[in-house]
Amino acid sequence: MKSICIIRHGESLSQINKTVCGINPDLSEAGEAQSISLREMMKKMSPSLVLLSPLRRAYRTFILSELVCDRVEFDGRLLEGEWEEAPNYPETIYDGISKVAPIKNLKWHQEDFDTRVSNLVSEMRASDVESLLIFSHSGTINLILKKLLNVEPHGETSFQVENASLTKLELNGNSTLMTKFNERSHLR
Repeated sequence: MKSICIIRHGESLSQINKTVCGINPDLSEAGEAQSISLREMMKKMSPSLVLLSPLRRAYRTFILSELVCDRVEFDGRLLEGEWEEAPNYPETIYDGISKVAPIKNLKWHQEDFDTRVSNLVSEMRASDVESLLIFSHSGTINLILKKLLNVEPHGETSFQVENASLTKLELNGNSTLMTKFNERSHLR
């Protein structure tokens, strides 16, 4: 059985101040506190692989959580992109982050959002990685869940993914069981 845990980034500056550009904002003070509150939970986790969105709010959530893992990678397929006409992220979003972890799948912009997330989910299913932890964004997590749970991706079903929440899935062959959704007890 394969375990996939997904964490949404902490609250971003653009969530509380609409004048802040939403393309690559940092965490707000509350978002930093939410990320730090993940530390106790992270001490109990030992993923084989951590995948990070290269956007600042996601990888800062990872850094502040102080998760220890031998294999950490940025994956461009985890970039946010669920809204109409998602931004064309500049290549500068990758500046300096290679000091944190290697960068994979930089050609994400050549695929539409649905295709790149579908490719990621297919790769997750086929991978021999037994325990995967992902730090990403609401829209991306929403589509990952739909793909893993065989929910119509463009139908009315939507998962409201909260800031700094943990969602856990168990994969067994082609079957998927969601065992936690929006776990936020660490924030209390």
